Amino acid sequence: KKDDPRLIAALKEYHKQLMDSNEEISKHLAHDHGIHLSASSVKCARSYNGFVGGATNLKNKSQQEAEQLVLEQLDLDPAGHAGPRTIRHRIASRTSQHLPHAFIHETMKLHNPEGFEKRNPSARKILRHPKVPLGIHERWSCNGHDKLYKIGFPVYGFVDEATGAWLFADIAPSNRHNVIIG
Repeated sequence: KKDDPRLIAALKEYHKQLMDSNEEISKHLAHDHGIHLSASSVKCARSYNGFVGGATNLKNKSQQEAEQLVLEQLDLDPAGHAGPRTIRHRIASRTSQHLPHAFIHETMKLHNPEGFEKRNPSARKILRHPKVPLGIHERWSCNGHDKLYKIGFPVYGFVDEATGAWLFADIAPSNRHNVIIG
């Protein structure tokens, strides 16, 4: 059964999806392809056909070959938006080879440290401009306030931007309908 082309094709597809759990693969084989194998048989079939995990794959490759896989994927992402998890999935789906997350992370840190800085959530600055009021009644802000919406009191109001004075506030049936707010 290890040489069955249907089994090999299914295992290859699951391998590309980074599916490593033999139990999960066994369930998917039964559900998707009608192939019933135990988890230990799946393990033997995967090993026999060369579908090994990241740590084993890293042992069988030279450091340079494994690094090259990561660098090829980094070259395809010049903006540096992809993190280690995305790079790992891309390597698996495009080359059918698994590499450990830690190895990919370290390789990316070595060759593309600015990518990590760019993806850091605190690195994204929100561009804010100060409100400069033109004068009294020159600009009004109108907005619905949904804090009390859950208990049946949606509030809609107008505020003068220069003074901050409330010009109008109303409890409407719904502040989400154009007919109500005008």
